[in-house]
Amino acid sequence: MRYLVTALLTLLQGPSTSAIAREFFRGDTLYVWANDGLRMRKEPGFASPAIEKLDYGTAIVVMETLSNELEFVVTNEIQGSRITRPGISVFGKFVKVRYKGLEGFIFDGFLSRLVPMHNKEPLDDYFNRAYGQLQTMEHSDNQTEYRRIIYKTGIVHEFERGQEKAWYTDFYFIPGISMNEAYLLINKSRGFEEAYKRQINEGATGFDPGPRKFSRDEIVIDYTLGQETIRGDRYHASITGEFGN
Repeated sequence: MRYLVTALLTLLQGPSTSAIAREFFRGDTLYVWANDGLRMRKEPGFASPAIEKLDYGTAIVVMETLSNELEFVVTNEIQGSRITRPGISVFGKFVKVRYKGLEGFIFDGFLSRLVPMHNKEPLDDYFNRAYGQLQTMEHSDNQTEYRRIIYKTGIVHEFERGQEKAWYTDFYFIPGISMNEAYLLINKSRGFEEAYKRQINEGATGFDPGPRKFSRDEIVIDYTLGQETIRGDRYHASITGEFGN
């Protein structure tokens, strides 16, 4: 029973398509997911002068998408005798938007179709508040406890916990978003980057949480008692958490 969620992930996702970012299109309504907000710039580029700042949660409508993909470096790779951690980067393009009568360009790596989340809001609380539950199924025996929740937008959460709560596995299947958007979701819910940067500044040699892998087709975040893995293709994203013994 413990590997039910992992097996379901493999069945639903299939081979990786190396698609960290799904395209946004003209007319899409997107929300700012950068904690410190995003700068709307005069031209499409990080060096272009800012003409407005959009706070976290601001809704914008895409007027035009550009083809050149860019990398925004959040943290650099850490290499040392005692610890090595990959750098954290967000990939995206600039999109043209209109906001308060102004037209400009915003980096879409920190934009999402998902409505804004409260800071460190648990995923189920967020999905229930934002979209509402459609169906819940629960089952338990002497070995495991199992719960499946389906939300109205097709989001599925499967939870499995072992005897005496020695381990548990979480799996979220989220249709219609990219792997990058799923990372923004985890980052906001867990306070991941904030905690990781604080540990770096404090000179830590071990990290909880910390990135184990940060690539274009898979993100793995380590915690003291487990890890979360984020994957995606052109049609959906998934988050798998495995914790305990």
